[in-house]
Amino acid sequence: MSGGVRNTKEDNKNIPDSSYSQEAMTSNKRVDWTPRKRCNLIVLRESGLSYAEIARQWAKEHINWTDDQWSQVIWSDESKISLFCSDRRKYVRRRIGEELHPDCIQATVQNPVSVMIWSCMSADGIGRLHVIDGTLNARKYIDIILELKLLPSIRDLFPNYASFIFQKDSAPCHTAKISKEWFRTKSIKLLSWPGTSPDLNPIENLWNRLKTLVRMRRPSNKRELIEAIIVSWHHVITKEELKTLVSSMKRRCEAVIKNKGYPTKY
Repeated sequence: MSGGVRNTKEDNKNIPDSSYSQEAMTSNKRVDWTPRKRCNLIVLRESGLSYAEIARQWAKEHINWTDDQWSQVIWSDESKISLFCSDRRKYVRRRIGEELHPDCIQATVQNPVSVMIWSCMSADGIGRLHVIDGTLNARKYIDIILELKLLPSIRDLFPNYASFIFQKDSAPCHTAKISKEWFRTKSIKLLSWPGTSPDLNPIENLWNRLKTLVRMRRPSNKRELIEAIIVSWHHVITKEELKTLVSSMKRRCEAVIKNKGYPTKY
C-alpha cells in the first residue's frame, strides 16, 4: 500500500519509544511547555516519526533554554568500559594485494573484559558511580541505582532538594512500569527525552574522558579495571569544565536542528 497514511497496529509496533510520556511531562512548569507543545510531542511518537525527526523536534523545543535552566538538570547514563578498549580503526600504507598480509591486519579481542557503569552529573558536580554487576533490570535499577546512588547524588548536587529535573534515556529498565511508579512516588520531575540521543547528552563527553584516564592507568585484569574506573572518576573533570559542558546544550540543539536530527560532532 502506498500513497496513503498508514496507521495500523503493526506499524505502531515499529515506532521508537521517544520517552515523551505523560509521566515525563511533569516538568511542564519549569520547562515552560504549553499544553499544545506537550500534545505535539506525543503526536510525534504516535505518528511514527523517526528518531532523527523526534530529536530535531526536541532540539527545537529546547533551544531557547537558558544556562540556568540547563543547570537544573541531572544527567544520567550507563556506559561500558573495556579492558582492551581500542575501538578505533587504524590505517596502514600497503601495496595492492597486501590487504591480507599480517603486517596489514589488526588483531582483535573476541571477548574483551568489560565493565558496565552508571552515574550522573549536573553543572555543579558529578554523582555517585556504580559498577553494574550482571544485567540491569528494572528491579535492580530501582533498588541499587536509584535508591542507593541517585538519591544520595541528589542530596550532594542539590543539598536543599532544590528544584531539579532528572534526565534518563528510554532503556527498558528506565521506562518499566515500576520505574515510572518509583519516580512518581518520589515526586521527581523527568526531562522528556527523544529516545537514544547520545549527542544531546553532555555526560557522554564525561564517559570519553573517563575512558581516556582509565587507559592511561593500563589495567591488566577486571579487578584493576574497576579500580582504575573508581579512582579516575574522582579526577575526571573540574566544576568549571562541567559548567562549560552543560552550557554547550544550546549549541548541541543548534547542531541537531542543522543536521536534521542526525548525529552531530557532539
